[in-house]
Amino acid sequence: MNKNGAKWPCMKNGVSSINENNVEIDRISSLHDDVLTHILSFLSTKEAVQTCILSKRWKNTWATVPVLDIKHNDFLVSGHDCSGDHNEVLRISAARFKRFMTGFLDNRAPTNLDRVCCESRNFEVDASIGWLDRVALLRPLLMDIFISSTNLIYMPDFVFSCSNMQHLSMTVCTGINNTIIRPVSINLPSLKFLELTWVKLHDDFAQKLFMGCPSLERLKLHYCDLYFSGICSEVLKELTLDGCYIWEQMQISCSALISLDMFINLKGVGISLKNMSSVVDFVIKLYGYVSNDVPVLNLFGGLSNVTNLELELTIDVFKV
Repeated sequence: MNKNGAKWPCMKNGVSSINENNVEIDRISSLHDDVLTHILSFLSTKEAVQTCILSKRWKNTWATVPVLDIKHNDFLVSGHDCSGDHNEVLRISAARFKRFMTGFLDNRAPTNLDRVCCESRNFEVDASIGWLDRVALLRPLLMDIFISSTNLIYMPDFVFSCSNMQHLSMTVCTGINNTIIRPVSINLPSLKFLELTWVKLHDDFAQKLFMGCPSLERLKLHYCDLYFSGICSEVLKELTLDGCYIWEQMQISCSALISLDMFINLKGVGISLKNMSSVVDFVIKLYGYVSNDVPVLNLFGGLSNVTNLELELTIDVFKV
């Protein structure tokens, strides 16, 4: 009590308080909708949806949260439910993930998303991921996607047509051949950061990428098969080719590039750099096994402003 004999408000579990008439007040539920959705954005999407059972006030609050954060591990089942069969555990959990995602998209308000962080593992014969198209239609600013499958994945096109997306990171792991990404078109005018891992990219992808992403400043490719002959951009500032296989003679021409980091297998072809006077950090590690002629390498032309240089070259030549 205070000096006038009135009771001080008493917090109960950080959620409720007791007023002067000893009536419990739900303080969180009385907050404005925008505040509640902001609070729920710090939870996983599964946890946010589960709040719908708290009261009528919470029934649809999750449906306007601007974040989709969902992982396959959120739906794992006990091995005891499947007679200890590990593959059956994975299939059931994948089916649960798919049902949840369908229900989420069917019942969510059609408002835009700020952020999508999704980890999906597909163990069905049908390796389609149509739900990703539906997520892309919600116009997220950031997408961070990890997809694992025992089959080849067929990538939907809408992911590459989000006009306001600024950040896209995508890993596609099939355990066999890298998945080919070949959208009909690329229209990502706001994209500044692109990261792709374990995919196969052909020449038409590179052409569409730099035409459809006029704001792209950072490009990172990890363990990709590259079947294109050039990377040409006037706005790209950071380029990373990590563990990639280059299957075509490649020329890199990026007049605004500041950082270039390459760890690549040349597969018997060469690489040349052009218009690279703005590069400050230059790290290049080349390796490969070639027959007869050593590939043509033109790596230092115009590198007048480099302050950090690392070079490692390991190429074995076999005469045939």
